[in-house]
Amino acid sequence: MFPTLQIGPVSLPAPEFLFLLSFYAGLALMEFVLRKSGKNPDFYANTMLYSAILFFLAGRLGYVLVHLTAFSGSPLDVFSLNRDLFDPWVGLVAVLLFFWISLQKQNISFSVALDDTSIFFAFLVFGFGLSNLASGNAYGIASDLPWAIDLWGLQRHPVQIYQLALQTFVIAILLYRIAKARSTQGSFLLMMILISASYLFHSAYTAEEPILLGGFRASQILWWLVFVATYGLKVRTQKTPSLIGASQNG
Repeated sequence: MFPTLQIGPVSLPAPEFLFLLSFYAGLALMEFVLRKSGKNPDFYANTMLYSAILFFLAGRLGYVLVHLTAFSGSPLDVFSLNRDLFDPWVGLVAVLLFFWISLQKQNISFSVALDDTSIFFAFLVFGFGLSNLASGNAYGIASDLPWAIDLWGLQRHPVQIYQLALQTFVIAILLYRIAKARSTQGSFLLMMILISASYLFHSAYTAEEPILLGGFRASQILWWLVFVATYGLKVRTQKTPSLIGASQNG
C-alpha cells in the first residue's frame, strides 16, 4: 500500500510511524477524558509511556536470551533495528507485571484501571488498523464489488478500511458514553463488546484465515467467544455493580 512515508529527505516506515502517532493520540485523548471525569491522568500517562519502553526492551532481551548463541559472534546485533529480533510474548508479560505492580502501589484496582485506560486501548486498535493499511497486511479475500481495491495482484475487500471505519465507530461510542455518564466505569467491557463485534464482521473477509467446520474462520470463533464472555460479564456487573468498578473512586 504505502510502506514508507517521505518527509523531506527522511524516509520513515509508515506502519510503525502511524502506530506511534496513534499511541500518542490515544494518550492525549485519555488524558482529556480523565480530566473531564474529574481524575488525574498523570499516573496513567506515565505508566503507558514506561510500559511501551519496557515492552520493546523486554521483548528484545527475551529474544536475545533464547537465541544467545546467535549473538555470541556479533554482540552488537543486540541493538539491531531488525524487527524480527523480538519476542512479543516476553514483552507483554513484562508489561502486565509492571502494570499490576504500579497499580498495587497506587492502590488502584485492575478493573478500574482498565476502564480509565479504555479509550487509549481503543486508539491502539485503531493504530493497528492504520499500520495494516500502510503495510498491506491483514488483507481481504478476492471480491468483484465496486469498492474492491487492487492489492497483491487481485481485487480484494478493503478489510483494513472496514476495520478503521468500525473502530472509529467504537471510539465515538466510548466517548459519547463517557461524556454522558461523566465516568469511565464500565468502559472497558463496552469497548471489548464493540471491538469483538467489529472483528466478527471484518474477519469474515480477511484472507489467509484458517476455515473450520461450518465455514467459520478461526478468528471468528475466537471473537465470538470474546463477545459472549464480555457481554455476559457486562450484564452480570450491571446487576451486581460491586463486582467491577466498586472502587471507582481510586
